[in-house]
Amino acid sequence: MSIGARVTTEVDTATPWLAGLPSRITTHEMAAQLGPGCARLMQGHFRAQGANKRGWPSTEFWSRAADATNWIEGGGEGGGFVDIDCNQIGIRQQIYGGDIRPVNAKALTIPAAPEAYGKTAGEFNDLKFGFEFDPQTGTMRPCLKSSESTLAVKVKWKRSKTGATREAKQSKQTVGAQVMFWLCGGVTQKPHPDVVPSDEDFGAAMDTAMGAILRRLD
Repeated sequence: MSIGARVTTEVDTATPWLAGLPSRITTHEMAAQLGPGCARLMQGHFRAQGANKRGWPSTEFWSRAADATNWIEGGGEGGGFVDIDCNQIGIRQQIYGGDIRPVNAKALTIPAAPEAYGKTAGEFNDLKFGFEFDPQTGTMRPCLKSSESTLAVKVKWKRSKTGATREAKQSKQTVGAQVMFWLCGGVTQKPHPDVVPSDEDFGAAMDTAMGAILRRLD
């Protein structure tokens, strides 16, 4: 019995192919493929953010942030990189956190009721200053609350036997004041870098885009 062996030399076709890429695709074409994919990743991440933790009506902040996200090609005339920009006020604060202090006012107004969420105190015409107990902090806090109001109430009912309708005398009902905003001298917001995709997520999106480019060239 005899055993034979054959040794072959693999031909390197990848190196010449990669070396020729600059002449086959421009940085502008690469940006046109990378930019939209990364922008869509950012937009989808924004829209996937959870609803308001208190269950209050949404201000559509994250939806507006997604709509305000676009891509531009940077790096001068020759290109070279892609910028993903979000032109939405408040996004930078969400990512990096930091101190928030009142500007042209003596205090910040923190919404304390669903009706006040996403609004300013100036949009209400019946607020008055006072102190109320805040169950979340367990302390008395300065606040802006709605004024107490008196309502006239009319009651109607039907007699079961005759079917006649009878109207009661007008009565009055007092509606108590409601805390609309808590007042404070400032707050420090924690950073939330996870509101944007991770480097790994962007890397995967770029791999997908580059894969599409290479398949097209092949």
